[in-house]
Amino acid sequence: LAHLARDEKESLAAPITGCFLLSPMILPPETFNTFPADWKYKDSYLSRTQEACQHDPILTPQMEKLFHDSVAGDFTSPMFVPFIWPTGHAGLPRTYFQVCGMDIVRDEELIYEQVLREENGVETRLDIYPGMPHTFWNMFGMLAQGKKAKRDFERGMKWLLGRSD
Repeated sequence: LAHLARDEKESLAAPITGCFLLSPMILPPETFNTFPADWKYKDSYLSRTQEACQHDPILTPQMEKLFHDSVAGDFTSPMFVPFIWPTGHAGLPRTYFQVCGMDIVRDEELIYEQVLREENGVETRLDIYPGMPHTFWNMFGMLAQGKKAKRDFERGMKWLLGRSD
């Protein structure tokens, strides 16, 4: 939606002040495999095969396959995979990421954050929760990391709205 809003500004009733990306699938393997062998982020794309991420108690490889198969998206479509948006990522609104360290989609988020910030000048905010599984705060909100994630979320929303932090 942020890409569409940027590309079709005249149709907006109000500007988008920011994007919140919470453990999204940004760069699925089907898309990753279309990049050249020397793609600069190739060595950063590890979480889908890393042993620790295979033991995520929330987004297990079997659960991810179930989601993957039920969505059955078009991996060549930028509407499904915004990472491949044809007009690029410059000019997108500030973006806040919450990234779980044990999540199989972790590296997709980290690569996208780097592409936005370093290659496109998009203002980003990044909170990482080492060793934590996919959206852990929903099931483990009572843990110190769960409480931190909720505080970070509040600060991140304020930042996206331009109110503080």
